Amino acid sequence: MKSFVKVLLLFIITFNSGCAVLTKSTSSSAIVTIKTKQIRLNDTAFINRSFGSTEIEIYKAGVLALVIQSGRQICLDGECFDEDIFVKRFFHETYPVDFIHTLFAYEPLNLEGATNEKKPDGFTQQIFKKNRYNITYRVEKKRLFFRDRTNKILIQIKETP
Repeated sequence: MKSFVKVLLLFIITFNSGCAVLTKSTSSSAIVTIKTKQIRLNDTAFINRSFGSTEIEIYKAGVLALVIQSGRQICLDGECFDEDIFVKRFFHETYPVDFIHTLFAYEPLNLEGATNEKKPDGFTQQIFKKNRYNITYRVEKKRLFFRDRTNKILIQIKETP
């Protein structure tokens, strides 16, 4: 009987711990500015990060306007797009498919013509390709600044403590 109880107890512990997934998640609020030819947002956002994924919800006048889920669809005013289609339609066709994911993960962009300068609290990239883009991209602690002068695109994120 004791061995049966031990086996049962071992089974219960194994079963329960096998289903438990330990992920560290963080949430923060931010002021997000996105200005392109088709998007004009300068509003409050909530950024939820967990292992390997990021979700950004941007509210315009208290109404959910933009939802970005890394590796999934991006929804703008209720209309959803695959990330690659969203990038081509609302930003620029020469930007990489994972542009939005990379940007909101505060990682360096992988674009032709990029120069990288590492800093103690982030990095700066100058990225230039004639007639395609002229980008300044800077990440410092919980702040992001992205400007493409050629395509008139501005993205800023200022996370609040």
